[in-house]
Amino acid sequence: MIDRLMMGLAISNSMITPPPLLVLLLLLFAPLLPVSISVSASAINRPEVITSTHGAVAADDARCSAAGRDALRDGGSAVDAAVTVALCLGVVSPASSGLGGGAFMLVRLSSGDAWAFDMRETAPLSSSQDMYANNNSESKSSGPLSIAVPGELAGLYKAWKRYGKLPWAKLVAPAINLAQNGFQVSRYLRVQMESAINGVLSDEGLRQVFTINGTDLLKVGDICYNKRLAKTLQKIAKQGASVFYNGSVGAGLVADVKKRGGILSMEDLRRYKVKVTRPLSADAMGLKFLGMPPPSAGGAGLILVLNILSQYGNGNGIPAAAVAGPLGVHRLIESLKHFFAIRPNLGDPDFIDDSKVLSDMLSPTFAAKLKNTILDNTTFGPAYYGDKDTTTWTANRDTTTCPT
Repeated sequence: MIDRLMMGLAISNSMITPPPLLVLLLLLFAPLLPVSISVSASAINRPEVITSTHGAVAADDARCSAAGRDALRDGGSAVDAAVTVALCLGVVSPASSGLGGGAFMLVRLSSGDAWAFDMRETAPLSSSQDMYANNNSESKSSGPLSIAVPGELAGLYKAWKRYGKLPWAKLVAPAINLAQNGFQVSRYLRVQMESAINGVLSDEGLRQVFTINGTDLLKVGDICYNKRLAKTLQKIAKQGASVFYNGSVGAGLVADVKKRGGILSMEDLRRYKVKVTRPLSADAMGLKFLGMPPPSAGGAGLILVLNILSQYGNGNGIPAAAVAGPLGVHRLIESLKHFFAIRPNLGDPDFIDDSKVLSDMLSPTFAAKLKNTILDNTTFGPAYYGDKDTTTWTANRDTTTCPT
């Protein structure tokens, strides 16, 4: 039985109450690596308190949390719930999840055995190092040349094949229902649309979904329909991931991308492979942490920061007095600066050897070395942070990044 699954970092103790600082760190690292941990009401002082003896699901949309909860209630595993939630979010919160993107997933079994699923996007076969040389910098992050080989569906399907209990179609059903029958636009979706308004209004397909009469964005509370996505999900429910990676859905995607000047091909989709490896494992604050290995940086980064702050105590955790008030905030910020100085030296293990950097980031000895450079009465310029043996700086004091 799977007793815990998350797109990110796990703590092996299931009934711990983390200190406020750890809660803050988890929130800070959320953009790098979504995190799941048991949090008490006293730790965060929020009214959204749920007590459960069998399981819990948390997503950034309550409708998807409920869909995942229902999967558990129906006898599904944590993987079933995670798949349901991810597909649901692809409908109601497309900036959070989607068939065209990628993800990380960490699975821990009740036996303690754990696996990391790397379903991140990969570069198309026709890509090259200088493909953006004659294009503006925006083409790296938006537009047809920024489209990589999607991995999320392949990863979700592989995880379900290994650890799922419910029928695949049942997991896709909530997303189909929302896309077909409509859902209320949330405040967060409205923010997503506003931030990408030019892209929405310039694309016929997006205008049909997210605007009124093709001109004005849907407002909070308006009903949004995505019937074309519903049809795609219906095919995926019946045929599994193969229809996307070697079937009609993939063929349609490739045709649309190429029509707009992209380089994605059916061969790219057919050759996509999910990587399943062991997660990072390290002790900090008297707890055992499991995290995603590179190319993710969040797991190693969180452990590094915790180990730095632990140096202010006796090795059994972070004393509250050491990280309280303005001085505590200063120490936290300085620790984070060290992490972000070292982070660019991580990369994709398929292309670089970052084992030395990773070993340092997980080492309490290395953390103690960095802690000794933190002064309680001052701060420094960018080149001060990191470690000269692990951090490379250019003449303009920017970090030298590795391919990811």
